[in-house]
Amino acid sequence: MLLKSGAEFTNAVIDLITGLILIPLIFILKNVKGDDKKKRKWLELLALLSLGDILGFLVHGFNFSELIFDILWIPLYAVMILIVLRFFFLAYFDYYDKEIGKNVRIIIDIIALVDYVICVVNGFLTVSNIYPYLIFAVIPAVVGFLYYMIMLFKREYSPSIYMVVALVLQLVGFYFQITRRGYLKIIWEFNCDGIYHIFLLITVVILFIFGLSDIKYIEKNNEVR
Repeated sequence: MLLKSGAEFTNAVIDLITGLILIPLIFILKNVKGDDKKKRKWLELLALLSLGDILGFLVHGFNFSELIFDILWIPLYAVMILIVLRFFFLAYFDYYDKEIGKNVRIIIDIIALVDYVICVVNGFLTVSNIYPYLIFAVIPAVVGFLYYMIMLFKREYSPSIYMVVALVLQLVGFYFQITRRGYLKIIWEFNCDGIYHIFLLITVVILFIFGLSDIKYIEKNNEVR
């Protein structure tokens, strides 16, 4: 049977739903009037999330051979790492109101490239093991969370509440993936990955709301200046 069943099928369905939901949201965001630089950052982030979810649908949903499975993870690891980088650069831009320094970005890109190589090699050696990615992803997620928490408490940036909520959900989701704990059966089976994907689906909607607020907020501030 080509299609998988059980918890993996659930993971695939949630990935597909999330990936498809993001497509109209991207077009809505594209047509929103606001800061073009910030809009571009958000469009890149949401597009990568959509691509990652569609690739995730293929990985979780079909009984491919081990070789094809490992090959599919090659672009998926790249997309996931790019998502983390785009988020971190967005958080940095929101906090400091400027792009990250060239030298610092080169260092971050090198670390990301090394992690990507480790993920790919590790994927071929031990199927579906994403611990190297998760370890890499948690650090910028926590740093970004701290950036937005500081902005929220200082009341310098009102839309940050959306990102704080989204990041809390993602950190909880990361817990289930890293510990490999968690199982639910509500009509369908949800393993630890399925629980994470539920958090991700909710997070995507919150991120879209934040993206709208973020773009309009920057545009409004620019007009005031």
